[in-house]
Amino acid sequence: MNLAGAAWASVAARIASTTLSFYFLFKNHGGLEAPDRVGLLRDFNPVMVIAIPAILTQLATSVVAAFAIRAMAKLTPPFLIDLLKPLYVAWFLFMIRFYLMPLILGYDVMGMLSFPLESDAALIIYDLGKIFR
Repeated sequence: MNLAGAAWASVAARIASTTLSFYFLFKNHGGLEAPDRVGLLRDFNPVMVIAIPAILTQLATSVVAAFAIRAMAKLTPPFLIDLLKPLYVAWFLFMIRFYLMPLILGYDVMGMLSFPLESDAALIIYDLGKIFR
């Protein structure tokens, strides 16, 4: 069934999950009832203390991504189609992380070996390579 089978399995899982949720909601809690105004006002502040930072975090991620793509649009080659521009931006940021940041931070080795975890992994691979020489 390939992709169609995966889609049908996803739909079946959603239906099963919703059915089971409503079953336990009605069995254990007596079903649904409309909220009253006093309860809504009482719970509004504690919910907003958590909700507002979460909403701002989600918005900030999207806004920064849109800004970065728009700012990088001036640097992207003109032959790239619009769908590949975000990939180009990601590649550009990846290159900055591995090649420009080590220079800025003052590491003496360039490239992937510039950061501690990568250099430790590279040393282990290098030692394993010496076994087979």
